[in-house]
Amino acid sequence: MSKIKELLVNRGLYSPIEIDLNDLKEMLLFSMGHDNSSTASIDCFCKQCEEKSVFRLKSSTFHRGLTLASDSFNKEVARQNTFERFLNKDHELKFQCARNHKHTTLIFYLLTTETTIEKIGQYPSLVALLLDNTQKYKSVLEKQYSEYKKAIGLNAHGIGIGTFVYMRRIIEKLILNEFDNSKTKLEISRPDFINLGFDKKIELLKDFLPDSLVNRKNIYGILSKGIHELDEDKCKELFPILKISIELILDDILARKERIAKEKNLNSDLSKIKLN
Repeated sequence: MSKIKELLVNRGLYSPIEIDLNDLKEMLLFSMGHDNSSTASIDCFCKQCEEKSVFRLKSSTFHRGLTLASDSFNKEVARQNTFERFLNKDHELKFQCARNHKHTTLIFYLLTTETTIEKIGQYPSLVALLLDNTQKYKSVLEKQYSEYKKAIGLNAHGIGIGTFVYMRRIIEKLILNEFDNSKTKLEISRPDFINLGFDKKIELLKDFLPDSLVNRKNIYGILSKGIHELDEDKCKELFPILKISIELILDDILARKERIAKEKNLNSDLSKIKLN
């Protein structure tokens, strides 16, 4: 995902991303308004559609329409001058749902410095957009869903380390839940299992856990290091990656639950069929 798209849809407020001349092409893309709305777009949850939708750029206060010098000798100078005109300014971007222009307009307020771009405001809030898109995980997380919401809320308000605490608890609970579901097939007591190191827990449960967790067991180590060693800025930078990693695990667990439910219903329906 490109830098500005990442900033708009995944980053909380006040989490700057470094920019340089290499980012000029993307910055120009988000400066064109209606002139280039067919390509300047983001994927985001639409509350009215009740699902993810494409939102196309409706308006932008990014610098518009500067034509770079065609003369090759001046091209780099023109690029540098264009890039500098984006810097040290506040910008507003508005996006419309491609399905229905009457749906809520997404508004983002950005601030550039000499070397960074950050989001300083948005409507609807990042929390509202992300939580609307996470309702499906309630059935998987159950009581842990409140901790998932807290992690998203903290990130949206520019907090890094605190989000790792809640996400690590979610991973720990998912592992413990799988142990409880499978303990009759394992030769270990619950207290002994709890006292195992994380890698040994994964090894013991690898036949019962989704591959998305078994193959990415380093998630837990990253979360632990974040809590004890990393600073706020690094945790904020890593949050979107870890959030997606956890959601992939939740998606796999949810798909498995849905398949089990479908098979149960199918078996019931098949048992009722009488051909004679």
